[in-house]
Amino acid sequence: MELYPYQQKGVSFLQGRQSALLFDEMGLGKTVQAIKAADWNNPILVVCPAFLKFNWEKELRLWGYPHHIEIINKKKEYRKPVGAEAVVVSYSMLPPWSNKLDNTTLIADEAHCVKNYKAQRTRRFRSLSAATLKGNGRVWAMTGTPLMNKPNELWGLLKSIGLSYEAYRDWDNFVYLFNGRKNRWNGWDWATPRKGAGEGLKKVGLGRRKRTVLPDLPNKARRFLGVTLSRSVKSMCDDVVSELQSHGISLEDMAASNKAAGLKIEFENIAKIRKAVADAKIPKMLEYVSLFEETYTPLVVFAQHRAPIDALATREGWATITGSTPQKKRAEYVQMFQEGKLKGIAGTIGAMSTGLTLTHASNMLFVDMSWVPGDNLQAEDRICRIGQKSACQYLILNADHPMDELVNRALVYKADILANSVDKAYA
Repeated sequence: MELYPYQQKGVSFLQGRQSALLFDEMGLGKTVQAIKAADWNNPILVVCPAFLKFNWEKELRLWGYPHHIEIINKKKEYRKPVGAEAVVVSYSMLPPWSNKLDNTTLIADEAHCVKNYKAQRTRRFRSLSAATLKGNGRVWAMTGTPLMNKPNELWGLLKSIGLSYEAYRDWDNFVYLFNGRKNRWNGWDWATPRKGAGEGLKKVGLGRRKRTVLPDLPNKARRFLGVTLSRSVKSMCDDVVSELQSHGISLEDMAASNKAAGLKIEFENIAKIRKAVADAKIPKMLEYVSLFEETYTPLVVFAQHRAPIDALATREGWATITGSTPQKKRAEYVQMFQEGKLKGIAGTIGAMSTGLTLTHASNMLFVDMSWVPGDNLQAEDRICRIGQKSACQYLILNADHPMDELVNRALVYKADILANSVDKAYA
């Protein structure tokens, strides 16, 4: 639970500025840097995409935030934080106009969402940003991709957090540095930026790539991402847990041993539940896939069950590998991914966890995992192998039910034991 040296530098950078842009590459922990930099004795307002709200709550708690955390789930429930508390809201739920926010730390996560001045969420966020700065607060924006497509989007992002003029003086100078010109449709075309174009961003922002901070990072980092289950799926899980308990078997027993192996019907029900939970995670999986696509970051997705993989089979720019994929096609898909011709590749643990090299990505998403920890380690090693130049990040979708949470954490714990015992014995 300690910060890496580069993260400590990020905290100092944020604390030294009223407005700032943190644009570390995805997977380097921008969230914790903002949490640690914020003044916990004053209001904190986090604005993020809707599917990240509950992860912000978990991260705040994980890093020791001691005060009340309010998650805004409806537009009419929106309120600004008061005193020592944190409020987390999505961009889509911001009000049309904001009054002054006193001494508030405003954190914009995935801030490329407010790059387009024509979008309603951008206009509303700019009002919130201005109200925060007016009230002697701080505005910190975080994104792995400050410039996603065209330079004018960078100007739009900087303007949303009050930094465009500090960075580039004015629009004309920005256009000159980024070699822009008006086209016949009254839009902008951009050529190769002039020398010094990036200096303005350095004045107001801080960004690091994995390869530059690699000595600070472990080979592997795992992170659990929350998923909210429907009432019906939660009820199914509760029924199985009650049945296990009636036979004297706790969730801890199930996660740690094979004590219930003789109770065939219970394990049939557990298998049924695990499939239902995997299916329920598909919408969240797609949200994270979209996030990686938006930031042009290649991603590998694994699942024990097939339904999540099938949900990606027809997605543009993706290839999938299951037990029914011909060997020739598997090789073709892997080559396409390694050559950067695919946005991502997904497969079942049984079909894609061995024999393949997928080092074009350093990020992997597990929708659900195998009961066998060694299988999950094999899957992890598709990206953590010779040819990989970055530290690897593993994201694990974790449903909000003790059954899924305990099993996932037990599997990761067992994998760590394997990796730090048998694997360490190899010469």
